[in-house]
Amino acid sequence: REGDLVMVAGYPGRTNRLATADLAEFMTDSYYPYAIERYEQRIAVVEALAAKDEELAIKVNRRLRGWNNGLTNNRGMLDGLSKGGLVKVKAGDQEQLRAWIAADPARAEQYGTVLDELAALDSPRFAGATTRYAESEILGGSTLLSRAFSILRAAEKRDPKKGTKGKKGKKGNKDGASAKREALRGSLKTSQRTFAPTADAALFTLALKRAAALPAERQPEVLSIVLGDGARDDASIDALVRGWYKDSRLSEVEAVVELQTSLDSDDVAKLKSGAKSKKLRDPFLKLAAALLDTRSAANERDEVYRAARAALTPVYVEALRAYKGATLAPDANSTLRVTYGTVRGYRPTPEAALYTPFTKLSEVVDKHTGEAPFVVPEPVLEAVKRGEYGDYVDEAIGEVPVDFLADLDITGGNSGSACINAAGEIVGLAFDGNYEAMASDWIFMPEITRSIQVDFRYVMWLMDAVDGAEHLLREMSVEPSVGESPAPAVAAE
Repeated sequence: REGDLVMVAGYPGRTNRLATADLAEFMTDSYYPYAIERYEQRIAVVEALAAKDEELAIKVNRRLRGWNNGLTNNRGMLDGLSKGGLVKVKAGDQEQLRAWIAADPARAEQYGTVLDELAALDSPRFAGATTRYAESEILGGSTLLSRAFSILRAAEKRDPKKGTKGKKGKKGNKDGASAKREALRGSLKTSQRTFAPTADAALFTLALKRAAALPAERQPEVLSIVLGDGARDDASIDALVRGWYKDSRLSEVEAVVELQTSLDSDDVAKLKSGAKSKKLRDPFLKLAAALLDTRSAANERDEVYRAARAALTPVYVEALRAYKGATLAPDANSTLRVTYGTVRGYRPTPEAALYTPFTKLSEVVDKHTGEAPFVVPEPVLEAVKRGEYGDYVDEAIGEVPVDFLADLDITGGNSGSACINAAGEIVGLAFDGNYEAMASDWIFMPEITRSIQVDFRYVMWLMDAVDGAEHLLREMSVEPSVGESPAPAVAAE
C-alpha cells in the first residue's frame, strides 16, 4: 500500500555525493558527453550488423540492452548536472566550504590545503582525459585481445624450467592443472554464447577509428603500437582488423585453452622480441605482447592516482561533515547497502501532475501497440481476456499491480535487488530509478528521488496465469490461485 515501509538490500556500484565540485564539472564537460557519444556509436554499429544476421542479433541482445541503459543513465546524469544546475550548486557549496575553512585559524591548520591538493592532483588527470579514454577503448575493445592478455598473464607466471605438468609423481598437481583447464574451458564456452566475431571486430575497428580521428597530440601511444607505420584512414584500419580476425584462432575455445595452459615466460619473451614461432604466430598474441608494457604502465598510473586521492578524500569529507554540521547523504561503494523508505509517488516539478505510486495491468494492456517497445506478449493478453487474476489483485486499486515507486536510495547495480516489507516478505524487485533524479548520484534529492520496483504480485501472476510455473510458486509456499478468484473489471482493449 502507499505509505508502507519498504527496504532494499543489494550491492550497488558507486555514487559521487561526496565528490568535489571540480570532479562534477569535469564529468559534465568531459566524461558524460564522451560516454554518450561512445554508446551511440557502438549501438549504431552493432544494430546495423544485427539487422542483417539473426544469430548475431541474439548474441548481442544483452549487450545492446546494457548499452541502451547506460546511454539513458548518462543522459540523465548530464541533464541533471547541467540543465538541472546541480554543478552550480556543488560549486557554490565548495566555495562556501573554502571560506568556512579560511575563516578560522584552527580549521585552516587542519583542512586548509586539502581542496588545493585535490585540485592539483586532478588537474593533469582531467587535462589528459581524452587520450586516456581512447587508450582504454583500444586496450579493452576486443574480446580476442583480452583473451590474448589473459594468455600472456598466465604465461608470465609459468616457469619454463618446471614445464606445464607440475612435478613428476605429484598426482595432486596434475589433478589441479586438469581442474583449472576444465574451469577455463567452461568459462570460455559460456562466453561464446554472447561472442560474435563480426561484432567484436566492428567494435575494435570503431575504437581504433575514434582514436585515429583525434588530433595528433591527443592520440594515445597504444594507437601507434597497434597501427605501426601503417595508414590511419578508415579503409586501412578496416583491412588491418579484418586480417587479424581472419588469421586469429583465439575465437576457438580449444585454441585458447591450449595456449593459456602451455605458454610460459620464455614464450612471452620471444613474442616481445619478435622471434618467429608457429606456436606464437597469432596476430592478437603478438599485439598483446607489444602492448603489455604500455598496459602495465597505464594500470600503474591509474593506481597511483587512485591511491593519492584515497589519501586526501577522508580529510576533505571530514571538513565537509564539520562544515555541514549534519549527517551527509552516504555514497554507495560497491559493498552491501541497505536502504529504507516508503511507497510513494512524486511530482517531477512543483507544478507537474502527481505520479501515483502504482501502475496496473490494465495500463500495460492499454500501451500495447504491437510495435517495439510497446509489445505485450500474446499469452499475457490472452490471460487478461480470460479474466484470470487469482489472488493477485490488490483490493485498494482493484486489479493486479505491476510496478510501484518508493523513495528508496538505489543506484546502478541494484537491479534485481529484493524489496521487502516490514515483515521481511518480498514485495518486489528493484530495477530502475526515475529519469529526473539520475543526478541524485551527485546530489541526493529526496523530494524527487524514486526507485522503481516490479510488484511481486505481478511476478506471481505471470508465473501462475501465463507461464505455467505453479511448481515454482509452491516451492515458495504460494498456492496457485488463478481461476479460483473472481476477476476484477479490467479493460482489455
